[in-house]
Amino acid sequence: MKTQHISWFVIIMTTFLLLACCKKEEERINKTNFTTTDNKSLLSEVNDYIELYALGIAISLCDEEFRSIIKEEAQKKFDGDYDILATSLQKRKLENKGVLVGEFLLENLEKNGIKIEDDYLDEVASLIPNLQVSIPIKCDEWDEVNFIPPVVPVPVDFDDINNDFIDGYDRLGNQYTFSLKEDPDIPIIVVSVSERIDENGKFRWEEEEPVTLLSSFDSLSITSRDIPVNPSSLTLHHGAANEIILEWPDVIGENGYKIYRKVDAGDFSLRATVSANNNGYIDKYLSYGKRYWYKIKSYNNDGESAFSPISTTIASARTDGQNLSISRMMFNTTSDLNQVESWIRGVPELRVRVIRGLANSSTAEYVYRSSIISPPSRDAIVGQWWNNLINITNWYTDVLGSILVFDWEEEDNTLLSSITLTAKYENKTTGTFDFGGTLTFNVSNNGPVGFTSVYYWDNPYVTNEYSINGFKWSFKSYIIPIPGKTM
Repeated sequence: MKTQHISWFVIIMTTFLLLACCKKEEERINKTNFTTTDNKSLLSEVNDYIELYALGIAISLCDEEFRSIIKEEAQKKFDGDYDILATSLQKRKLENKGVLVGEFLLENLEKNGIKIEDDYLDEVASLIPNLQVSIPIKCDEWDEVNFIPPVVPVPVDFDDINNDFIDGYDRLGNQYTFSLKEDPDIPIIVVSVSERIDENGKFRWEEEEPVTLLSSFDSLSITSRDIPVNPSSLTLHHGAANEIILEWPDVIGENGYKIYRKVDAGDFSLRATVSANNNGYIDKYLSYGKRYWYKIKSYNNDGESAFSPISTTIASARTDGQNLSISRMMFNTTSDLNQVESWIRGVPELRVRVIRGLANSSTAEYVYRSSIISPPSRDAIVGQWWNNLINITNWYTDVLGSILVFDWEEEDNTLLSSITLTAKYENKTTGTFDFGGTLTFNVSNNGPVGFTSVYYWDNPYVTNEYSINGFKWSFKSYIIPIPGKTM
């Protein structure tokens, strides 16, 4: 790998030319052996990791989106300077590639002939949890579209006070020596161990006591920053139709809260800001059937907290607590009815049971069990709706959850059997419908009709029909007009 001293003018011209070089597939970086051996010291191993990481950054800078991500993250100044924790950078996604930054770095190293261990990023995170990528010079002025900066790795034991030069890389992996006695006129990306974040990922000054500085003219009290903590939880409730209610525990010292939301698989964006000591928000005018994700943070004059845990649910056109009633039922054909009750036994004797799932439980819970339901004749329920109102309950989701299982059985006194139902519950952290336990009961029946899950966000604007093995039933319809909605 060639090494040379170089002026800032030459660096500027050389790096601009790299944009053209990026387009040449046949060009590859100069290779070097970064493999560590067992007899190397831990310090030497850490320095090798830093150098390899810097090389990975350098040869990946040909990608314009990657350059934009680095600039964007650095400008967040999460620690007060243009620094990015490597572990945070690696989690960013390059949309044009469909991969995370960490994967992108490894792919580029391997494409250029540098063998990388599978656990390289894990090893870096373990050995150097406070590894950072920074743009200490001219970050805001960097034209990331047209300029590819060099990258400089800083060894852990490097003494920048007593050294005049430091080595770095350009996009092709060529090594250059940069002067430490003059500030560069171009942005430079630096890979090093953070001065502000300790090995536990915490700000080093968090443990410092307030300091008082006195002078002969005045006195000035300097206190440590007091950024509020993040809300420890975020709970979602259903309220009026097409509304979701957010609730979180209040924190101390906040000026307010910022609420972020995304819809389905979209991106998070700021939805609303609420004032201090206001630990609730109603998100209105939602589209029923769409999934909404939320996270919040507190803030004050010193800065913003981390985000709360994410919570999600699906908007419903129902009003929480609205009555849930079955209004009618039918068998499609005589053959369908005969599957559960043959003509020699006359009209069917039906019963409906409703259960709900519970989080972290092996046993589901009963919600409702009807009495025997019999039509006046077989013809009354075959091929036509038999209207028969069955009042189930008022559906409060905080009590019953958002998923109910409806089981239909044809019951006689001729055969005793055991039925086991499995229920689900809505996991508002992951957005999945998880196992909520089972419930077993004995029935006297000729044959089960079947069961199905009913979700709170099923569309109630029309008469819902649920079909099970040739048997259909529906809820009583509640028409609640909403501006902008077509029924």
